[in-house]
Amino acid sequence: QEGDMLLLDVCYKTDKGVVLSNTADQELPVALPYSESTLPKDGIFGEVIGMLQKKGDHFIYKLDGESLHDMIDGYGLKKNEKIFLHLQLQDIMTEEAHKKWETEQIAVLQKKQQEQMEKQYKEDVKVITDYLKENNIVAQATSSGLHYVIDTPGQGVQPKQGNQVKVNY
Repeated sequence: QEGDMLLLDVCYKTDKGVVLSNTADQELPVALPYSESTLPKDGIFGEVIGMLQKKGDHFIYKLDGESLHDMIDGYGLKKNEKIFLHLQLQDIMTEEAHKKWETEQIAVLQKKQQEQMEKQYKEDVKVITDYLKENNIVAQATSSGLHYVIDTPGQGVQPKQGNQVKVNY
């Protein structure tokens, strides 16, 4: 329906099966507002979008490299190389339902990212601790996890916020 949001997985592959870009790797599909008045009538994309009618519909379109010259420059492809555009309609929802869904998905992704960061932090702390231990280095640690050693204590005035300092590290 006019104004509905189409959630699409978009994948570009070479004729040798090399994936150039795949929105499925980004964990969120492309959201495209459906409007017959704004879809290009003479373009490939508009025509393909019009063919996707229900969830799960999948379309593969073969393009020549010439029509995707911007993409080819970034991937070192030849102009005569064939590129396959894979589109799959994941879902159709109202704009209001999409906003709610997107907010929920972003919260899930942020939680997952936070968990990954915490896991990575623990791994990093172990690597640092092991390195310090193996090399008999006694370091001080900040609450952020920064470990440091003062080889030669400085002398002079302590800098204040806003001061410019010159450091060797």
